Amino acid sequence: MTPKLRVSFNSPQSGFMSIGLKAGKASFVAAVAHAPYDSLRDLIMALSALLNGESEVTVKWNREPEEYDFELRRNGTDAELNIIRYPNHRRPKTKREVVFSYKGTFAAICESFWNAINELDGDRDIDEFDKNWRREFPEEATQELARLLGKRRSDFSL
Repeated sequence: MTPKLRVSFNSPQSGFMSIGLKAGKASFVAAVAHAPYDSLRDLIMALSALLNGESEVTVKWNREPEEYDFELRRNGTDAELNIIRYPNHRRPKTKREVVFSYKGTFAAICESFWNAINELDGDRDIDEFDKNWRREFPEEATQELARLLGKRRSDFSL
């Protein structure tokens, strides 16, 4: 049986935010920076793209000096998430390292990210999200993802 994927975003502080993923004994935690990528918005848009039929998306995250790619691949109802670590912004292919991997249903992956995004959205006023993340919360992208999930909720058993 595939373990449940759990995703968490901690409240941003000083332009950094902690991201955690856990599935069974496998886990990934990193404090990522708000720049140079608009990674939270890009993640939300990537999930929307997968819901709209894209089969593969990549979201870049910066940890200074390390960088990570969240690679999501969808094949029908199945999906795979790989987190790739690079030692710096040059992203040398020879130093590419898979630090987290998860295979499950697309619905389960989408639901796990949605729950974490929704929780972050709900706490953004308390957390002074825009000030502490140094970027506005991606409201439009989140609304679009919610719309797509609502429209397709029964298709993916969310």
